[in-house]
Amino acid sequence: MGRGVVIDIPQRRIEVTLRRGLLLPTAAVSVDAGPADLHVDAPAGAVDLPVEGTIVDYYLNGVSGVDGPGRGSGSWGNAFKTPAYAAAHVPDLSRILVAPATYTINSPITYSGKRLWWEGPPQTADQIQSYFGNAVFKASGSPARYFDISHAAAGGFKELCFSNRPVTTDIIRVRDVQNLVANQIHVQPTDPTTNSLVQHKPMFRFEGSSGEDCSGFELIDCDAHSSALIYAHLPVDVPAHGWRWISPYDQSDTGQNEAYLDVAGDFDQLYWEGSYLEMTNPAVKIDMRGVAGSRRVTAYPAGFERLTGSYHAAEFYNCQLTIGWGGGTNQHNGIIWGDSGCTGWVGVPSSRLAGSLVPGAN
Repeated sequence: MGRGVVIDIPQRRIEVTLRRGLLLPTAAVSVDAGPADLHVDAPAGAVDLPVEGTIVDYYLNGVSGVDGPGRGSGSWGNAFKTPAYAAAHVPDLSRILVAPATYTINSPITYSGKRLWWEGPPQTADQIQSYFGNAVFKASGSPARYFDISHAAAGGFKELCFSNRPVTTDIIRVRDVQNLVANQIHVQPTDPTTNSLVQHKPMFRFEGSSGEDCSGFELIDCDAHSSALIYAHLPVDVPAHGWRWISPYDQSDTGQNEAYLDVAGDFDQLYWEGSYLEMTNPAVKIDMRGVAGSRRVTAYPAGFERLTGSYHAAEFYNCQLTIGWGGGTNQHNGIIWGDSGCTGWVGVPSSRLAGSLVPGAN
């Protein structure tokens, strides 16, 4: 998905299109502006590259870092120690590189108006449970959440893990933030002491009130395991347009009774591609009742497992649909349900449909 950036130069108008929602490599875009070339630089790690500034790297190391004036920039040898100090002392348009460590958080890390990107070390699939050698944000005491982000134009998280004990509600709360990116974020679903499952604490909770905007959220290869991944019940006058879910996966608690991806409000142009989700009822719920006019949802879901009886893999309310299907593995798997307000095209066998949905034109 691209975003056109219009740059005005006296007597000339130049449009530069940049990809949104991806970590871009170091590059430069040159545009012939007449007597001299205009260069738009894309710094390493930029997400939704803004033209009004340059993203600067800062360093965070929970083992050897030190919090204090003059710290954080330049090299790993000058790293901050705590994420709260880093968030408070880096400027807008910063990328915080996070070293392998366990970062104990005693209260929510709050930042408003800043566009910050947090990036941890790469991890492999077999490290999701153990987190050995990776960056883990872990609560101490009972903070309501780890991160509280508001009133910003962008921001993001990449390749980080969260231990959701003993956070009391959600992991990351988002309010009035556009173009937020979550790429390869994982939540540890168990109490590290008792190994008991932790539920009902979404990784992302979106909130909003009139005049705010939560559009442009991108979720890529994220896993909240036995907790909900997204809970976003927004007023219909708070736009959440252009959301993209790419391969959310792995909801493995068969006792779960809440949607893994649960949104309600104005989610025009929501795009959902691929996932492997286990038992929920439903796994995905997209509810746009109360929104005036048609709103588009394009979905290419993949596999579902352990769905039995009347459970639905996905439920749609008042959506203009384009749906392809990847199926499920058991007899009742893959049931997609739509209410009478749904229109559009559904490329799903009739045996897998419920409610108002029929194959082909709906």
